[in-house]
Amino acid sequence: MNNRTSTFLKMEVQYDRQLITKLSKVQNRVSGRTRQIVIVITALVCFMISLRLIGNVQSPINYLFAVYGCFSLAFIGVPAKWRAERICDAIEKSSSGYPCSIFSFDEESFSANTRGNNGSPVKNPYKTCHKLIETSDTYYYFANKDAAFPIPFSCIPDGRKGELKAYLEQQTGLSFVPLRSLWNLSLQSLLFERKNTR
Repeated sequence: MNNRTSTFLKMEVQYDRQLITKLSKVQNRVSGRTRQIVIVITALVCFMISLRLIGNVQSPINYLFAVYGCFSLAFIGVPAKWRAERICDAIEKSSSGYPCSIFSFDEESFSANTRGNNGSPVKNPYKTCHKLIETSDTYYYFANKDAAFPIPFSCIPDGRKGELKAYLEQQTGLSFVPLRSLWNLSLQSLLFERKNTR
């Protein structure tokens, strides 16, 4: 009896500063969505107070509310950028350099291992996939709400991008969700995202 599973696709993904920064931003958007919504609501309330649409705060105090609202919106994506910079700086200071991951898409799971690592790969069963995200140049496989694996289109063998997308959707039972900014969200997109999240 053969216990080996067949592999649909195997590929290598070489990490670099740009890929880690993109990954950090996507993870921040997906796992920090509630925090971002609270920041936007807080900023709107601050602006309404500064314009005296809520309450009757006199000058110059009302300007402080406007400034607070502006700063909270300006720094909405900063935690992701800082986290990515810290990770990249630590990697660049180490002697090992940026890792190269080997991704294997098997019948039951998506596996990830680092090139040169003789240990067992991390297996992520498709049935436990949290979410599939698609951007203009990368697929993201979220093993859980805080951990994602980037699959850049440039690393997918020629002509297999659509095939990989269809395979992952079939195996996970989820559809890829386009990454949207808070400003482009609609009730329909939120419901679609909710339906395609475990």
